[in-house]
Amino acid sequence: MQTSISTTVPETQTATKLMKLTQWIKAYATYAGVTTVKPELNFVMTVARSYLSDEQLDISGVDELLRSVGIDVIAQYGSERVAWLGSTSEPEVEEMLEKYQQPAYSHIRKALGVDYLWILKIQDDLGHTKNDIFEAFVEFSDMDEKTECIIIDL
Repeated sequence: MQTSISTTVPETQTATKLMKLTQWIKAYATYAGVTTVKPELNFVMTVARSYLSDEQLDISGVDELLRSVGIDVIAQYGSERVAWLGSTSEPEVEEMLEKYQQPAYSHIRKALGVDYLWILKIQDDLGHTKNDIFEAFVEFSDMDEKTECIIIDL
């Protein structure tokens, strides 16, 4: 009987948690019936490299690359595209807002056809209903002044 030996470096708990949260956000979008858009890797790479160095990007796949520019999911709401990025940590959500408001990330989102970035503050137990994101969209739509980056407390 052969056994395989892993030659990869073990992931840190933070990287594992981040990947699980990213997967949850994608699954939540599907569960909530949200239409999502996934751009091609080469297109995202070309756009991202126009504004950031390769050291700032994870180019191992399109999902990883999108995450490295602050996008877990791109949701299509009518003619508007809204990128979602999420965390269960309030301090991390604030850090994300500060980081992804920077002009380079804004230019990347615009080049990808994304109108807004929602940084989702997600409950620790991930216990959200289908209606939570719909209610957030309705509230956002009703805003007179929409900012490009906003924290959405689910």
